[in-house]
Amino acid sequence: MKLREIVGMQVKRLRRDSGLTQEELADIIGKNPTAISQIERGVFNPSLDTIEALANAFKVPAGAFFPDVSGLRGKKKRDAAVSELTAITFGLNTYDIETLNILATGLKARNDDEKT
Repeated sequence: MKLREIVGMQVKRLRRDSGLTQEELADIIGKNPTAISQIERGVFNPSLDTIEALANAFKVPAGAFFPDVSGLRGKKKRDAAVSELTAITFGLNTYDIETLNILATGLKARNDDEKT
């Protein structure tokens, strides 16, 4: 899969999670709906300025558009996964965030137990 396709999938996911149409997103970032469609389909490479505008529109870090960590190892892979998880939580409601916190707390406790 090409990087522009991965970015496009992330844009589409974040747009849908935000409840926006392509037209609404285009208005927010100053692009036309055709550009949004092309980005989401992976046929157009968005500029860094567009990535920044999208990140601001979704209130996520720019790294949220680059979740593929398959080529990374160790700490870099972990950091990338944490960054992706952080970006995902921006689209969650309060109940889901509380649920995620309970799950994460349980996983941490299990991990701590395994270390001892």
